Amino acid sequence: MVTGCNIAAKQNAEEQINLLAAASRIYGRAKHLMAIQFALTVPTALVIAVLMAWQPTWKVWLTFISITVALLDALCLTRALNRFKKQGAVVQQMFDCAVFELPWRPLRCGSRVDSEDILTDAQDHLRAANTRSGLVDWYPPDVKVLPLPFARLICQRASLWWDLRQRDRVRGAFTAILTVLAIAIFLIALARGDTVQQMILTVYVPLAPAVLWILREILAQRDAIQADERGLATVEALWKQALEKRLDPAEALNQSLLVQDALFDNRSRSPLVFDWIYRLLRQRKEQQMKFKAEELVQAALQTLQPALTTAS
Repeated sequence: MVTGCNIAAKQNAEEQINLLAAASRIYGRAKHLMAIQFALTVPTALVIAVLMAWQPTWKVWLTFISITVALLDALCLTRALNRFKKQGAVVQQMFDCAVFELPWRPLRCGSRVDSEDILTDAQDHLRAANTRSGLVDWYPPDVKVLPLPFARLICQRASLWWDLRQRDRVRGAFTAILTVLAIAIFLIALARGDTVQQMILTVYVPLAPAVLWILREILAQRDAIQADERGLATVEALWKQALEKRLDPAEALNQSLLVQDALFDNRSRSPLVFDWIYRLLRQRKEQQMKFKAEELVQAALQTLQPALTTAS
């Protein structure tokens, strides 16, 4: 007889909801900084390029503004954003370790975030209407009928798959923006009748911070996607071993810890995804994720309870 796990119940306990709310609040701060980065680098750089083409006498001051924005991004905004990402990843890891019954690994994740800070951030996040409903059943609740090693793998797979799909859309969006910038550079230079040297000095230089920021985001998203793909391949291989009964509980725990380490690294180091993209994809992707989870649950039940499955 299959003995179910407690993931479905644990994830909706008040303590765990607070962890998710706190992580959302912390990531929200980081996304606000990312939005400021984007506004200062892309739209601002485009405006500066147009102004420089329109009023060449402003070149010195506009170049000064462009360089100042780049320095502000590198010295202040990026450092603060990385700090928030790391803190959010730690809180998310605290949630996963509690729900998946995994030990905390301080050498990998550092210290846990203080409970006082978690409560403050959670209360701030939960003040907004309908925020709690978005945190309930964070992982597919259907896994409750499976033993913990099987259920844990399904949930970890869901995290990796969801992250991969979001990042793929973000990479596509930034690639489109980069294409628009390249066309803008060409059109501005063409309209002015600039030589190549003039185009570099009056158009490309002010747009360079925006181009570099977008290129950095595209490459970072690509690296994160590749990490997710490796993680998915690992989980798929582990799942196959589990179904074939070649994965004992001790080894399953050890392998899940390694997968969880990879999830933490990706959350703490990879670029963020804007909330509007998350909301745009959420309903459809959640349906797909739950459908796949149900499929995996049924496959596991057929392996663990062949007699019960046949009878039903």
